[in-house]
Amino acid sequence: MTTDQLLEIALRSAGDEWERLPELCADRATAERLARALEQSASQQSEAAKSWAFVLEEMHAGLKVTLPSNPPTGD
Repeated sequence: MTTDQLLEIALRSAGDEWERLPELCADRATAERLARALEQSASQQSEAAKSWAFVLEEMHAGLKVTLPSNPPTGD
């Protein structure tokens, strides 16, 4: 699964696909890919992004997801 697909599921999906994401992110490398995508996403300020950042940090000791405090301006 691509990083873009992981991000799409985390931020915009519902149902079975969304519920499968924790299973996919049990793999640390996958969790790290999603973490970096969340950090770089234009949707960092969403509640979904904040929730997934928390989940990933709880799942993997030492994994830190740093979401920007200000949304991108698109300049």
